Amino acid sequence: MLTAYEFLARSPKLLSENRCRAFQDGASHHPTASSHHTITSRLAAMKWMLAITTLLLTLSLSGCRSEESSQSLAEQTSRQQGAAVIGEILDTPTLFPPDIETSLQRRLAQEVVRGKTPGIAMYVATSDGIWMGAEGTANQETGTVIKPTDRFRIGRTTNLFVAVVYLQLVEEGILDLHTPIAEYLPPEISDRFPDSDTLQIRQLLNHTSGLADAYTNEFLNDVRAQPDRSWTTREILAYAYDLQPATVRGVFSYSSTNYLLLELILETVTQAPLAEVLQQRIQTPAGLTNTFLELREPIPGGFTQGYQDWNNNGTSENVTLPLINPGLGTGDRGLVSNATDLVKFVHALLYEDTLLYRSSLEELLSSTPRGAMEGSGLGITHLLTPWGEAWGQISSDLGFQSVVLYLPVHDLTMVLWVNEGDRQAVNLLEVAEDALRLILGEPKF
Repeated sequence: MLTAYEFLARSPKLLSENRCRAFQDGASHHPTASSHHTITSRLAAMKWMLAITTLLLTLSLSGCRSEESSQSLAEQTSRQQGAAVIGEILDTPTLFPPDIETSLQRRLAQEVVRGKTPGIAMYVATSDGIWMGAEGTANQETGTVIKPTDRFRIGRTTNLFVAVVYLQLVEEGILDLHTPIAEYLPPEISDRFPDSDTLQIRQLLNHTSGLADAYTNEFLNDVRAQPDRSWTTREILAYAYDLQPATVRGVFSYSSTNYLLLELILETVTQAPLAEVLQQRIQTPAGLTNTFLELREPIPGGFTQGYQDWNNNGTSENVTLPLINPGLGTGDRGLVSNATDLVKFVHALLYEDTLLYRSSLEELLSSTPRGAMEGSGLGITHLLTPWGEAWGQISSDLGFQSVVLYLPVHDLTMVLWVNEGDRQAVNLLEVAEDALRLILGEPKF
């Protein structure tokens, strides 16, 4: 696998490390040093806009970027120009050629026609434009047609949002990833987990803690007995108390316990609820208007209905209305969002440097092997596809499954999701691979 540095060197990042990251409450980072980023050949070809953009930048950004003296104005202009192009792409769809569009739509329809899922949606963004498609229903009871921009539970992709906040706090000198978790947790919690006095925050972030998963059979049986019960994060964590480690420390093993503990630590350090922290540090600066922590804050207009055989009775049923609550709204998998917001999030993180400095991004992408073809960074998955490396997350949550992929070599971001939570029903990675083959052609290696 490529190192994080090699990925960053190849990734078409369009803004410099010296960004202005402002939060609504007035707290912000102020860059202290500049860095030289590689300008992609695509941006270099846009020289005809440099004169106009240079004038605009001189007038509007002189205060914000006063410390970027080591960069040439042409470099800054090119990156700002590229960011504007990305913004236009997100707001103004440009379709693929008709034959590809038809084939993509047909591939989505196959999953619905075969009865594998009530609905399926795909959103693809490249430097040349976007394509959106959907098939099926968002609500089987009412027959409401599913739309590519509908909201859905994003499951484990919540991990990435939380990991970004942790790295922001490291940048601010508030946290150290190598600090034992026992320093941030009350003894009544930390003492119930093995060796918490040596277990580091970073090992929670990349799922190498070895901790057993709190979502035990006992917990799931309790959910089935009281499906509408409201759960606190501490109540869910109690199911992991005093359990033997799932694996040795340092080896990847996904455990919801990790991000449940990270939620508690984050709220202790910031003295604010997780929903507020995410809105202030991620959604607001990245311009995400359709991303919410379920049950912890209002979701105007709600979201798509999800379906699953949640109680193993052989029938897939609506698990969002009436609400089945297996610990919704937590730091592990609590966010509801939509494809447009997720693409904006990926671009803000990997393109625009809106959320993290370069050094922090390298830390985020430092990958721990979890198989021959994949690895795990901090809240993010690294995959080797037939078309090159990809970063993102593969997730299943109650009533939903999703794939979020960014292929830096092709400058392509894909969000694919279904409102069926049974992983045996739909193979989303297979659908994603078929879509990439249509878009990018047969792989050459």
